Amino acid sequence: MGESLARGIRPLFLCDVTHLPLILLALLSNWSEKFAHLAEREVQISGFVSADVTIQRPGWYKRTRDIDHPYWGLKGDAPALFDAIATQGRFGAIPDAAARSTYTDFRITIATPDDLKSFRRLFASDVAMFAMFERLHSAGLLTADVRLSMVDGHQIRPEELSAGEQQILTIMGMLRLQRGEESLFLLDEPASHFHPGWSQRWYSTVQDMLEDGQDSQFIAATHDPALVLNIPREQIRILHGSTAALTRAEMPTVDPRGHGVGGLLTTELYGLNTQLDDHTQRLIDIQYELSRTPVLNEEDNRRLRRVNEELESLGLDTIRRDSSVSLFLAELDRRRKELLKRAGSADPPSAEEFALMVRRLFDEKLSRGL
Repeated sequence: MGESLARGIRPLFLCDVTHLPLILLALLSNWSEKFAHLAEREVQISGFVSADVTIQRPGWYKRTRDIDHPYWGLKGDAPALFDAIATQGRFGAIPDAAARSTYTDFRITIATPDDLKSFRRLFASDVAMFAMFERLHSAGLLTADVRLSMVDGHQIRPEELSAGEQQILTIMGMLRLQRGEESLFLLDEPASHFHPGWSQRWYSTVQDMLEDGQDSQFIAATHDPALVLNIPREQIRILHGSTAALTRAEMPTVDPRGHGVGGLLTTELYGLNTQLDDHTQRLIDIQYELSRTPVLNEEDNRRLRRVNEELESLGLDTIRRDSSVSLFLAELDRRRKELLKRAGSADPPSAEEFALMVRRLFDEKLSRGL
């Protein structure tokens, strides 16, 4: 029976948050495990309370054909597991292999953390336990009602957690289950519901869950700069679409590390012209435009004063800036916009040409004289 309950996850497997109760059952029997520490640190789960696992009669069951077979005539590893559970006698009233299949379902009750540890020992590994439950779940034969304790003392079910909490536990739980296995993980927007702190710790958390010395490959598509922040340039590809429905992948020329989340937004990774909100950027654009005007009329002077005062109220103190600095920044802003316009044109300069244009701007006498 031990060998029959050692099978791993199917070769091709699509996982989502509906699998979270099964992941928790497989991993939370050992509270010293890394995943349990993650659950406590990030989601404030303090432990397992209990679970009811219901096994339902399959839709293909025929009374005349299957009633005399144990467990509705199920094949594979499941009958051996059910009989072992019934033999232990601590998981509820479960029919054994000698019983006729007159029942429509039965319930496996895991009433305490110690019961969960005993249940886990029926399997060769945590991933084998999950794999068995997942096969039954995907066939529509198994549902799991899991209850957890939180650090503040109240109890909660996995489906009552926030979307982000369910997402991080599901992803990291699957990575942890597959540690040591050679796997390919494909994730689409894994941080779509994450708190920024989770995104920022994503890279180190993935490494922690998978551990060193394994041969898995991990590919994630994301738009989250906080997630990209800690990833080396060599491990990033920017995908570019085209009118010919072709996609090309390019390594960025900049390394995300050292830029900060805001700084990444104005690199080639995200291509924004500014880190600021639209309103503040418009004020700065107006200020630069007026600063370039040699002589302002009375109305423009009043307008410039209003803009300067509002920028100062936003924490951008430009009123006491030296006039030569203001002129330089205004001219720099004009040149910057020209460069960005050229870069976004139908015939943009290469990365080397663009870098040369920027260097020439700062080599001019205007900048050297400051």
